[in-house]
Amino acid sequence: MHSTTSLMSTRDRIGAILRVTSGNFLEQFDFFLFGFYATYIAHTFFPASSEFASLMMTFAVFGAGFLMRPIGAIVLGAYIDKVGRRKGLIVTLSTRRGKNKPATTSW
Repeated sequence: MHSTTSLMSTRDRIGAILRVTSGNFLEQFDFFLFGFYATYIAHTFFPASSEFASLMMTFAVFGAGFLMRPIGAIVLGAYIDKVGRRKGLIVTLSTRRGKNKPATTSW
């Protein structure tokens, strides 16, 4: 008996696995680079009298980014399930863009 739903072909399945794996790799590579260059980031963005304090502030930012990933998945996941992926992507990109808007526009 054949089901009415179409099954993924082997090629489609391998493509999906490759896309998921590459996205996960890039995200983890981003965290790796942040951790690897933490001392340089601490010196540049948190110049404090104590190197330990500036390094801890850098790792606090790292931890906040690591913590926000599952929180964002919970909050935005529920919204995206309701409205769809396209609108969810627009909301996600809009929230990331929010602080970077120029104060004035030159037309």
